[in-house]
Amino acid sequence: MKIKICIMDNDAISAKTLDSLLKKWGEENHVLINSSIFNSKNALLHFGFHDYDAIFMDITLKDTSGIKLAKMLRQQGYQGELIFLTIHKEYVFEGYYVHALNFLVKPARYADINYCLQYIKHKLSDNFYYFHSKQNYTRIAYQEILYFSSQNQYIEILTPDFNFLERRSLKSLFSSLPPHFLQCHRTCIVNTGHIIKIAEKELILSNGISLPISNTYFPVIKHFFFRCTNKNLN
Repeated sequence: MKIKICIMDNDAISAKTLDSLLKKWGEENHVLINSSIFNSKNALLHFGFHDYDAIFMDITLKDTSGIKLAKMLRQQGYQGELIFLTIHKEYVFEGYYVHALNFLVKPARYADINYCLQYIKHKLSDNFYYFHSKQNYTRIAYQEILYFSSQNQYIEILTPDFNFLERRSLKSLFSSLPPHFLQCHRTCIVNTGHIIKIAEKELILSNGISLPISNTYFPVIKHFFFRCTNKNLN
């Protein structure tokens, strides 16, 4: 799993100390922390901010206030977590206007960082499927996955645009997936959100692909499909 983090801090020493704590947490929790450090609004806007899962932001920046910058980021559609760094506790209540995850009094304590990152980790785990091959870490939104299929000792992950291979068994995979992923065949796990039609021996997905469905799994798939259809009609 990978968490992409931005650190916004005027103080270079403070920023590096925080970065070290973030990397330490990553090593202890088997998470790759991909971090960047900026000290101004213009630098962040130049390199982009939408891809960051979280931004640790000092209240006082070189060219603006952290609160003003946070409001601007929200207005421009930033959906990640905002964690403010401050020596001024009186700013805490302003964080609610930008849905800040937390306010950390500088210097930030490891226990506080752990709380924030554990929250982010669990939140991302609910929305994305993570796997790594060698030194490459990949994150795929569950909603983008059409289905998983077994290929000998590997599983193939199919999305509308890309295919991926991961060395893993279908059995161990199934127990880790959200409930809308169901097995339809001994070789396939399907994202039921992409099923548009059920026939006796096959499923038709949103991109036109057909998957086999065995008698063993047909009743469960059929029940789940019509239950979701009825909810959408009501």
